[in-house]
Amino acid sequence: MRKVGMAIGAVVLVLIVAMVVFAATFNVNQYRSRIQVELEKRLDRKVSLGDMHLGLFPPRFQVQNLSIADDLKFNAAKPFVEAQGLDISIKLLPLLHKSVEISSVSLQRPSVELIKDAQGMWNFSTVGARQKAAPSQDKQQFSLGELAIQDGQVAITDQQARKP
Repeated sequence: MRKVGMAIGAVVLVLIVAMVVFAATFNVNQYRSRIQVELEKRLDRKVSLGDMHLGLFPPRFQVQNLSIADDLKFNAAKPFVEAQGLDISIKLLPLLHKSVEISSVSLQRPSVELIKDAQGMWNFSTVGARQKAAPSQDKQQFSLGELAIQDGQVAITDQQARKP
């Protein structure tokens, strides 16, 4: 019985060491262009990502200097969302069932520009519009546990009422 316990402990230790080595040597920045293209396709907006990191405890994805462009019909000069940092923590087990469960999303120093045009349409209403219009065969579940915004700003412009 003692030998079985030691064998299980050794396997667990090897797995932990392998995960730490993987996290220390894996450079997620080499996938930046692929991640940006996929985000742009899903959001139907230009996306810019800064330096990216993976963390283990808890499993997380961190991005510095995130920028999501606005719909060109609303504002071509200023981004829809800018943030100094984005930190996404996920749960591992649901990924095995093709389900994404995000424990938390944290935005550091975000700046969001909300614009309502003269026809009453908001600039955020077109985020992912092409993605919503095309029916998807592989429906994935999505869950978000917590959303935290630290030191953020929101600007609202109502062009319909002509009030900034």
